[in-house]
Amino acid sequence: MFFDEVNDAKYKEVFESVYALLSSSIEENPEKSKLNLERQLEDLYFQEGNDWLGRSEHQAITISATIAACEILLLELK
Repeated sequence: MFFDEVNDAKYKEVFESVYALLSSSIEENPEKSKLNLERQLEDLYFQEGNDWLGRSEHQAITISATIAACEILLLELK
């Protein structure tokens, strides 16, 4: 139970920080940011699927939260 709470807190922390950081760059240049988000998502999807050496739960949570923030921002741009 404790680890679930820690993991949830880590996910929320990463998601909120990525969302806030990318939101501010979107406000400055929405078109360039949309392209950057699409490219970043491609890289993140590749990184997420490229787990042949294994990764820690912390790394998996970070990637997952970052993907979620990027996907939501991209949807908001459309």
